Amino acid sequence: MKRRRLIYGTNALVSILSVCGILILVNYIFFKTDIRIDMTDSKLYTVSEHTTAVIDNIDGDIEVIAFFKDVGVDKGEFQDLIKEYTRRSGKINVRYVNPDKEPGIAKKYDIKEYGTVVMADEEQTIKLRLADHISGGILKSSEEDITNAIFKLNRKVDKTVYFMTGHGERDVGDDIEPEGLGVLRKALEDEGYKVKEFMLLRGDGIPEDNSVLLVAAPKQSFSLKEIGMLKGYLDKGGKAIFLIEPRSGSEIAGLLKGYGFKIRDDIIVDPSSKLEGGGDIAPIVAQYAHHDITEGFRFATIFPYSRSIDIDEEDINTAVIANTGEYSWSETNFELFDQGVAQQEDNDMAGPLGVAA
Repeated sequence: MKRRRLIYGTNALVSILSVCGILILVNYIFFKTDIRIDMTDSKLYTVSEHTTAVIDNIDGDIEVIAFFKDVGVDKGEFQDLIKEYTRRSGKINVRYVNPDKEPGIAKKYDIKEYGTVVMADEEQTIKLRLADHISGGILKSSEEDITNAIFKLNRKVDKTVYFMTGHGERDVGDDIEPEGLGVLRKALEDEGYKVKEFMLLRGDGIPEDNSVLLVAAPKQSFSLKEIGMLKGYLDKGGKAIFLIEPRSGSEIAGLLKGYGFKIRDDIIVDPSSKLEGGGDIAPIVAQYAHHDITEGFRFATIFPYSRSIDIDEEDINTAVIANTGEYSWSETNFELFDQGVAQQEDNDMAGPLGVAA
């Protein structure tokens, strides 16, 4: 049997921080690379650890054609930024073109405005519009855009994240509502992943090659046939991420129990999270186990509306990787919870509690 790569998380509301966490999970599942998301304030000419990791993994030569006027604030800012890339890698070759003086080259790449940058290798060409028409310089997102382009050029094998549908899962096309996964979809696409929706009973089985399945907060039940299909996929080494909310996903919880994951029928209450404005059902996680996935984590994450998880201690293939704080507890009396009067009782399991494994 192939080694299983199964990731479980109890958070189904994707905030900016959890988007970064899921990106790290997806990158780990596919590549087991040390790619990290820079969570510090933007520093235009100090590239992030994420950018450094991408540069260090460049395989082939990348040509950069920058279309600017001979003199300008935008060109100066771009030169300062791109030097941070070229000094780290000799595989990035930069050429500057004034579209007014070389209209043939500008026409070849369909250049419509100054501040456009073309990045290409032998197989792909990506065009970036970096001009900031308000400041006259380049956009603050320029590093992110350039790094994502390098990442896409460097990735030679298509990899797809399939979002499960058909059970009331979060909408991958919704980038407006807080519950939507549109922000996550865009972040994955910016990392070079293909994103597709997938319905179990309408397909020919779960795609296994170069893919990961993401089941995000299903509301409706899974049929026995669907659970059997998921089990078959996992048993053959399929890769998956499950995000399960309280009072839903019981069939998924039962399925994952067979792989050493003990998902409790509860909701995590954390009064200390009120101090951060998150409410007492948005536990803060700042305790991460030593694991490749969490290596380098320097930020706290918020897991709204979560249930707790434990593992079979005898199973060396499972591990809890994120825990709540000591002031949290596992609330199982949903009647009192719904009335807003739930209190920590002696029989309630106290934190730290696992929320991801």
